[in-house]
Amino acid sequence: MALKAAQRKAIPRSKFVYPPGSRVGGKRGKYPITSPRRARAALAYSARSNTAGSYATVAKKVRRMYPGISTKGKKR
Repeated sequence: MALKAAQRKAIPRSKFVYPPGSRVGGKRGKYPITSPRRARAALAYSARSNTAGSYATVAKKVRRMYPGISTKGKKR
């Protein structure tokens, strides 16, 4: 599931929850959601404490791109 540098650079900004250059995304971008598997991983990582960004933001973007994935796991 790991991305190589060239693969990560080829991902469009719209496929990141926090795209490269954003305040949270930094240089590389955070939480690429190019597939349902990566969307679920982004939800899991954002639900942890001490991670970049918020679960609510990640859940909103995942719901928009993949409506079939449940985002009701974490409540704050």
